[in-house]
Amino acid sequence: MKLLHQLGHQHKWALDSLFQNKVGDGFILSAYNIEKQKIGQKLSGYSAKQYLPISFLDLQFYGSKNSIGGKLDTYEFHPINHKKEKTEPGTLDAVIAGVKFQEKLGLKNILVPNVYMHHEKSNRTSRLIKEINTHITKKRKKDCLYFMTIPVSGHSIRNDEEIEKLLQELTDMNITFDGYYVVCESNLESKKKISVDFKYYMNLGKIMSTLKKQGFKTILGFSNVDALVFCTMADIDYVSIGTYENLRKFTIGRYTEEVGGGASEGWYYSEKLLNFIKARQLDIIRGRNAIDLIKNDDNIFSDIILADGYVWNTHKPDVHKNYLLAIARQLKELDIIPIGPSRVLHLVKIIEKARELYKNLEKQGIYLDDESLNYHLSTWLSIVKTPVSEITIK
Repeated sequence: MKLLHQLGHQHKWALDSLFQNKVGDGFILSAYNIEKQKIGQKLSGYSAKQYLPISFLDLQFYGSKNSIGGKLDTYEFHPINHKKEKTEPGTLDAVIAGVKFQEKLGLKNILVPNVYMHHEKSNRTSRLIKEINTHITKKRKKDCLYFMTIPVSGHSIRNDEEIEKLLQELTDMNITFDGYYVVCESNLESKKKISVDFKYYMNLGKIMSTLKKQGFKTILGFSNVDALVFCTMADIDYVSIGTYENLRKFTIGRYTEEVGGGASEGWYYSEKLLNFIKARQLDIIRGRNAIDLIKNDDNIFSDIILADGYVWNTHKPDVHKNYLLAIARQLKELDIIPIGPSRVLHLVKIIEKARELYKNLEKQGIYLDDESLNYHLSTWLSIVKTPVSEITIK
């Protein structure tokens, strides 16, 4: 498994994490956040020779002609530039142009862009995938790998029949893609940073494991801490890690609506609790002399932000670098263990320890709330304790 930083706002932090702190293996560049003319140039102080060979480029066609915001309009072939036209140029033409742009950059791993389709337009999705596959088959470069982007809606991931149909199409004998870049809406509930949608876990896990079993390389994009669960269910080739929440949560609204982030003092990701703890609630834990119970070990960024007197703010790099280092370590530790019962047992033990720690905190008079609670851990156990034959590949 290789870890890819999902770049976005303040992407310098991710670049620094890899090149200075050896966290991660590469990058997924974001067309929403990085202008076209800057791709292939020095980026946040790092030369193209440093970052391009280990990068993928997500051109983010998700909103198609209805896309808004960011730097998307700097890519002349992006569908966003056809808003004012009465007729929309063929999506296939835009996709082909996006593929050629990546090839000219010298990228060896090509993310073939795709648009997000609502579930009622699944037939159009099928047709577009076939058209793109036909073009790639005829025009592909021998030294490149082509990953088809598959955006899955929150509605679709809950529909077993729809997922089964999608998998049949993606694994058709005529498909010549080398792999798939899968991004999926996680159906988050209010005041929760981690999904508790059982169908989301089971069906996305099924997608990743089935594609791998059929010989395709797999990339899980916009992944959250729940990547620990998916990497127990399937042997995934590339997993993304991200700083801000919108880089750990795919949603079509980010590309089609004016969505602003709310004010926040920040949060602390605790490996031991497998959760994000609101900065303000750390005062309760510190007041009970229990910080050491939840702190990440051997993590310089954790030490900085948990120090007495630290002024919390969600826009400070150390807050995010603590998460990147912590989740990268957990994923790499999981990857060392062979897929199957041993990996499942490893994650079960980690989850059980987290549940026990929550109980110990309450015994000390520490009652966390909202997203800081252990609301997701029972769902995780229900998933990973599903018979291994049903969720993993060998």
